[in-house]
Amino acid sequence: MTLSISVDIDGTLTFTSGVITTSIANILTIDNSSETAVTGYNSSNYVDGPMRKLMQNGGDFVFPLGDSGRYGPLSI
Repeated sequence: MTLSISVDIDGTLTFTSGVITTSIANILTIDNSSETAVTGYNSSNYVDGPMRKLMQNGGDFVFPLGDSGRYGPLSI
């Protein structure tokens, strides 16, 4: 799926199949500060492009990122 507009998600993003392609102009924002706000990601299900996430002070999160078919999650 390729975003053609910016998307804000207040609840939980649950990957079931595929890659979400984003861009600076069409960014994915997770407005849920929970550490489990994104689930179901793996080497076949991730975000290809920029994304933002609301974080709790001192919280941890794994950004399910990839690029051109390569999956490389980023832990913060």
